[in-house]
Amino acid sequence: MANYDDACKSIEALDKMTFNEKKLQVRFKANVDWDKIPMHHRSSYDTRQGWCLYAYNLGSTATNGTVGQLFSKYGTVNSIQVAMHNPSSCKGYGFVHMSSYDEASRAVEALNEAEFNGRTLQVRFRSKLKWQNFAEEHRSSFDPMSGWGLIVHRLPPNTTEKTLHELFSKYGDVSSVHPMLDEDNLCTGIAFVNMSDYQEAVNAVNGLHDSEYGCNVLQVVFKRKVDLKATPEEHRAAHDIQKGWGIFVYNLVLTETNQSVHRMFSQFGTVSHVNLAMNTDEKSCKGYGFVHMSNYDDACRAIQSLNNLVYNGRILQVKFKGVSQHYRPERGRMTTNATNFKKQDGDKSGNHDNADGGGWGIFVYNLPQYTTVDILHQLFSQFGSVTSVEPILDCGEECRRYGFVHMASYDDACRSIEALNNMKYEGKILQVRFSESDDVSWVNVSNHKDVSYNR
Repeated sequence: MANYDDACKSIEALDKMTFNEKKLQVRFKANVDWDKIPMHHRSSYDTRQGWCLYAYNLGSTATNGTVGQLFSKYGTVNSIQVAMHNPSSCKGYGFVHMSSYDEASRAVEALNEAEFNGRTLQVRFRSKLKWQNFAEEHRSSFDPMSGWGLIVHRLPPNTTEKTLHELFSKYGDVSSVHPMLDEDNLCTGIAFVNMSDYQEAVNAVNGLHDSEYGCNVLQVVFKRKVDLKATPEEHRAAHDIQKGWGIFVYNLVLTETNQSVHRMFSQFGTVSHVNLAMNTDEKSCKGYGFVHMSNYDDACRAIQSLNNLVYNGRILQVKFKGVSQHYRPERGRMTTNATNFKKQDGDKSGNHDNADGGGWGIFVYNLPQYTTVDILHQLFSQFGSVTSVEPILDCGEECRRYGFVHMASYDDACRSIEALNNMKYEGKILQVRFSESDDVSWVNVSNHKDVSYNR
């Protein structure tokens, strides 16, 4: 409008006025100082509604009204959209738009990991990504809660969360790091890193891949969500979420080393891991070993080129690793009938048939006592979309050492089980399996009296 006073009058008269059965929102258009806004938050801005926040773990009783009251303490709330199963049941997440960046930042700082309806909230700026700006092979690496996922190989055994965070924070904002540890609390050489901004993640890959760290040469790549359905069924079990595609090599000469086999395979693509079987003297090879490659097509080319090749006077035998126990299509199809446990006195677990959100049911055992919904969600969300999590609590609000997770995709559930089962986590060896209604032989019920199976 041409005149400032006229503009003020129109806002005063029209703001919150009912028009065509809807309540108007009228205010001065804000000029955003983009230089003060972090790069990874800029895509959260909407010219009509303001700064968009994503709120997770709201609970089934949350409504637009209760969520609006919660966020309005920190500034002007322009709109609220809570996702609902039906008019009386919330899906557990929603979106909130706030007028200014400072108000939205205060809300995130105050409410993220705060208690709400007996749950631990997760509140983040929502990223509205323009996928055409990102390399196609990197897009599946993005997770709305944690950012851009990277996998790091060949880390030294003394790597810790602190040293890993310091290594990557030189390139930008690091949202999480998770080195994989063995039973002695030493790094297995593999870690997961999440970065908030895409370009910062690209810079980290470019700066650290093939660089020397300690006595090792690092391998840093974007985490890829592999579409196992697009690969032949007999090859799917060869995939390892940490290492990539496993290849079995046989008929090697006794003088072969990990380094020489790495050079042999690296001409076809990125080799993430080599492990030759060695004799007791550790000086001679037993003639066979395993190689892991990051990309399926690269692994196929290596097998096609090297299998039956005469090498050092021997005919090599090269093939994908055999079928593992993790690929069992008939197992885990528990979308409507997950493992059912009796409810003990003080047990808040209830019945787990068709747990909240549905999906592929996973049973997790040997969790730390302080495990919360947030901790369990973060543990599994690095492998794909998590529809629900439920650590089982006792009357003292401590975890009973087990819980349930549901994932939207079968392939993601398989990868999470493969990566987390028998992994050392917070001093405990996790046991992770598909929930089953007809087979609990892998659960030592006699040692855990608070768990009883109900057929």
